[in-house]
Amino acid sequence: MNPCIPNCDSCFTSTQFLTFPKYAKYMQNPNFSQTSRMAGLYPLTFTKRVAKIKKSLEYLNTKYETSKQEQDTVKSDIEEIKQCYTDVSSNITNFCADLEDLKERHIDLQTLSTLENLVFSGIPQIISDEESEETEQILIHFMKTSLRIENPI
Repeated sequence: MNPCIPNCDSCFTSTQFLTFPKYAKYMQNPNFSQTSRMAGLYPLTFTKRVAKIKKSLEYLNTKYETSKQEQDTVKSDIEEIKQCYTDVSSNITNFCADLEDLKERHIDLQTLSTLENLVFSGIPQIISDEESEETEQILIHFMKTSLRIENPI
């Protein structure tokens, strides 16, 4: 197995090549160039090796293209998430501003509703579940007797 390409058993190192007796005659031939010796085999085996290398390169190219497509998909997803984050952040800012405005309006309404109200304290409650009409009569009586107001409003 050649260490240059994982899972490729088509390549031989020079020491492996020398261990095959049927190729020894090629190695001893003076016309057999050093490059051919390093290539290791006669043309048929060399063609097989080239085919396996091509197959390995096609596999690597497929993996590269797949990785590139996945990277592009991830990039577009990240951009979409960034846009959603920006939109949500903007909406939250607007909601916070609206909430503060509503709080101020609520306080203003509470102030206006209690602005003209009178608070009477110290009047004993006669019945625990008395009606508002009874409360009105109690206040009229209190205004006549304690405050000496003759014409109640």
